Amino acid sequence: MPPRKKPTSTTKKKEQQKLKRAIKRGDIEKPAPVHTSRKRKGPKSRLANSDNHEAIEKAKRLQSSFLRPSQAYLHYTREVVSNSVLPRPISANKIVFDEADFSVRSPFDAPMLTCPKRPKWRYEMTKNEVEKNEEGLHVKWLASTDLQLASTSTEDEAVSRPPSSLSYFERNLEVWRQLWRVTEISSLLVCLLDLRAPLLHLPQSLISYLETFCPSQSPSTLSESSSRPKRKTKSIVLVLTKADITTPALTDAWMTYFRSRFPLWGVVCIHSYNKKEEGWAEQGLSRPKFTPGIPDDYRSALVQTLKNAHEELIVRPQDASDKWKPPREVKKVVDWNMALPRPMREEDKEHTNDESDDEHEEVEPTFLTIGLIGQPNVGKSSLLNALFGTSKVRASRTPGKTKHFQTLFLTPEIRIVDCPGLVFPSYVRMEAQVLSGILPISKISAIFGCMNWIGERLPLEQVLHLQYPSEGEDVEDKRTWRDGGHARAKKEGANQKAWTSMDILTAYARKKGWVTAKAGREDVMRAGNAILRSLAEGRIRWAFAPPGFEPSEDSDLGIALPGGEIADEPLSDVESEPEGDDDEQHDGEDEPSPSDQSEDSEDISEEDVLVPTTSGRFAALVED
Repeated sequence: MPPRKKPTSTTKKKEQQKLKRAIKRGDIEKPAPVHTSRKRKGPKSRLANSDNHEAIEKAKRLQSSFLRPSQAYLHYTREVVSNSVLPRPISANKIVFDEADFSVRSPFDAPMLTCPKRPKWRYEMTKNEVEKNEEGLHVKWLASTDLQLASTSTEDEAVSRPPSSLSYFERNLEVWRQLWRVTEISSLLVCLLDLRAPLLHLPQSLISYLETFCPSQSPSTLSESSSRPKRKTKSIVLVLTKADITTPALTDAWMTYFRSRFPLWGVVCIHSYNKKEEGWAEQGLSRPKFTPGIPDDYRSALVQTLKNAHEELIVRPQDASDKWKPPREVKKVVDWNMALPRPMREEDKEHTNDESDDEHEEVEPTFLTIGLIGQPNVGKSSLLNALFGTSKVRASRTPGKTKHFQTLFLTPEIRIVDCPGLVFPSYVRMEAQVLSGILPISKISAIFGCMNWIGERLPLEQVLHLQYPSEGEDVEDKRTWRDGGHARAKKEGANQKAWTSMDILTAYARKKGWVTAKAGREDVMRAGNAILRSLAEGRIRWAFAPPGFEPSEDSDLGIALPGGEIADEPLSDVESEPEGDDDEQHDGEDEPSPSDQSEDSEDISEEDVLVPTTSGRFAALVED
């Protein structure tokens, strides 16, 4: 904020003008500027004005880094969103996940992308030597990945589709170091996937990275070229989150799909929020409130899956030799009853360590470490809060809020490590990443391209109950007619218009009353921003079905789920979390679920405040 101007006299102003003219002629040297420091008020004033800037610099190093779309792509999408007519009705097969439909190039002839792996190191090496090796490997991997993604389309293909739609992936070495550290200290790796589109959160690069610790299939089904570890060093568990915003049929279909594709990995589904019971103070509210928590049946299934994965590490395989020993860093005996709900615990069961014969030779770890990994916005921090039944870490709607891995003890013998979300390399196009909530909406400039891609798969005009922009209110016909004369009847289907993505944005902005400040036109950018947030946060319900799923042929909703209309519910185009808190290390993560509408939500519009209710404490005061 500039310093406040002080009142000066006319004589003083003339002297200042003479001084400026003299400096301009070169007669006098320009005086040094005088900086007036103003102390910043607020909780961050101490950190901002302190001499120690290590915390600020560390927070900047942990910021995710992405590329930006080209100007040619932005201009192309603006033309497409205005001129390209959306296909209506939408084919029922759009709900089935097709990898070719989400990729920027054909997945059949594309080279396989990989994740950077930490180079080998020894305890005798210094910190500078280790970091120098990691930086050199990261630079080579980044150049190789950019080269593979650069040739996503040929010159002939550029005529028929948008030029080089980006596929975002994490480019910051400091964020990859967080993943390396979590995988090193963890014995069980829990990979979280959003149940609305799990395959978007499990690219081939992540599968290859996890298979270096534990094969996903039996050795007989793997090809000779596939890289798999010599021995199983860790166990992998796939957790499908947000089961409460999809249908039971899709949940069962995805569970069957993953169990058949990855038979050696554990698969379980959960949801991380419970509906809060309404008291006298919450009666009459327009939206229900949710608290962190897992239902008992989901929690028992999760604990049992983790228990089975732990036993696979310490039990001798059938094809193992006589010299086989379990990994030294894995705790052999864990009391899993402490992780279950209290009514389901078996208190009388005693745990002994009779299976280990070499207990006197090796020191057993004091706890078992479970690492939570995955892409942004899959609910890692929300799962951590749900396991404890309270808010232990910060959970936000904005993807990438977790900047540094954080550890919490679920029981004295079980330690959970929450890893920051990483966008793993893949050929998934940017529009699909925005739809699934992997990327923060505030940093996306290609709003029009995302809306056009989503509009081809979801009838937004039907879900949002929009009116075609060119159709105004019905005007009363005041013409007089002679005897027997009458107005010509309208033909059926005359109001059925061909929708474009720009029509959807214009109609929604007109419905909400959003206009630009100067020209007074419909604010289509704000409308697109609000719709994309509603899709990512789950307020507009949508989901994909696994490959091989047979959809209903009479459905024209595309990927929209029944009951997902939010026409009467206000949408928000603002963040629910302040942007100024990004420099904190122990932040939470985004969770686009209806349960995210917590007490500190800011997406309540004036309509919700002004509309009177007929229930609650003040129902008797409402006049008829």
